[in-house]
Amino acid sequence: MDGVTSTATIRVVAPDGTAPATLLSNATAGGRYSAIGIPRIDLRRIEAAATGHSNQKISVKGAYEMILISLEKI
Repeated sequence: MDGVTSTATIRVVAPDGTAPATLLSNATAGGRYSAIGIPRIDLRRIEAAATGHSNQKISVKGAYEMILISLEKI
């Protein structure tokens, strides 16, 4: 997705003690990185938002996040 800009905010998690967490702890504004992550959806958050809204479209902010497994500065 090189060159693609998105305005969506996605939570990114780098577990403590991992190489991605160490790299991010020293990151500065404007830095560019190449990342590999595992997508995760918080089904509890979706269920809570959907309760009482049968057959209705819902929007749940913050239910999607990426767990970083690889990160390198480019």
